[in-house]
Amino acid sequence: MFKKSYLFLLILILLSFACTRDKKPLEPVAPAAIPSTMPQIDIPWPSLADSPWPMSTVNPQGIARSRYLGPQEGEVLWAIVSELTPLDEVGPAIGPDGIIYFTGAGITKSFLALTPEGHIKWSLGFQLLTGPIVAADSTIYVGGRGFYALRPDGTVKWALDDHYTTEIRPLLGIDGTIYTKNGQGTIYALTPTGNIKWQNEIGQIGTGYMSSSPDGSTVYAPGRDSTLIALDAENGTILWSLKTRLRHYAGPTVDSQGNVYCYCLESQNEGFVYSVNPSGKLRWKFKIGRVGTQPPWAGITIDYNGYCYFDWVSRGIISLDYAGNLRWKLNYPDGVLDCPVICDSENKLYILNGELPRVQCYFPDGTLRFSVEVQGWYLNPAAIGHNGTMYFGDNTRWIVALK
Repeated sequence: MFKKSYLFLLILILLSFACTRDKKPLEPVAPAAIPSTMPQIDIPWPSLADSPWPMSTVNPQGIARSRYLGPQEGEVLWAIVSELTPLDEVGPAIGPDGIIYFTGAGITKSFLALTPEGHIKWSLGFQLLTGPIVAADSTIYVGGRGFYALRPDGTVKWALDDHYTTEIRPLLGIDGTIYTKNGQGTIYALTPTGNIKWQNEIGQIGTGYMSSSPDGSTVYAPGRDSTLIALDAENGTILWSLKTRLRHYAGPTVDSQGNVYCYCLESQNEGFVYSVNPSGKLRWKFKIGRVGTQPPWAGITIDYNGYCYFDWVSRGIISLDYAGNLRWKLNYPDGVLDCPVICDSENKLYILNGELPRVQCYFPDGTLRFSVEVQGWYLNPAAIGHNGTMYFGDNTRWIVALK
């Protein structure tokens, strides 16, 4: 009995060894492929006004995407000749009361507050250069030859001198901190009362706007030598930088997962769109082709499926999936200028074709829904209101509402 028990135990040990020997050792798990789609959400931002379009590019991630439907009929609701020329590259903002704010160049006026019906509520004569931001307390932040905090009635809450000038638009942090940069290469973080929280003298800085990570902890800015720089939003220290000859006529776009999208130029003026993860590591790189010396300035738009869209250097629109693969390419039949692209809650695209001039609406698959001629020339970025009306201006003083 004793010998049989030992024999049985020996057989079990041998079987166990055989099974262990035949089993392959564990190997590192290969990284999963990037999916073609990825659901996107609108990042809550308590420091911004509760409005359909509280800042130029609508949100601090730089994504010109509305949570509301855009124009459904493709008809001009109203068009006015304004007191100013809306600035190139700069879009309007909408306050919680529906008032639309436009920045522009003018002999006597450079800032307008318009009612949804197109009537001027008030105007100012500051020399301004940036798109406005409307904060949760309805304070309006705007910069140019100086930096201003305005009340909803147009009176000045506080102002800083031109040492704090900025271009395109400032950035509002998730905690209410205001980020601005000047032509001398300094980025400032300001408190809501106009005091300096920190400053970082980076050096030469690109003209494009700054954007934020979804959690508000990182500020992305165009830095020296056409470099993308990631800064700690709390203290301004540089977290990482990426030299890819990035051209920042538009600022970086940041998706819901924290990935960053930028235009760049390489040798022989070859244009690319880069996507990097929150650590600055390359996710993918898409070749646009020869673009000349100036890539698009209108920015990269991301819809709710994670598909991105951008102007193809005045030749059309390109759509990529979340993994950076080409979905479709839309060629313009006529000569065009850089075309801002915005997206609505149904992922419809609105392309402001400045040279025709025409606003074109496309379904997400690139098929045309409507095309309408509008007044003006060189159309600038737009804003979508809660009722589906889209507001935009051009550089010949026209401001248009489209329904």
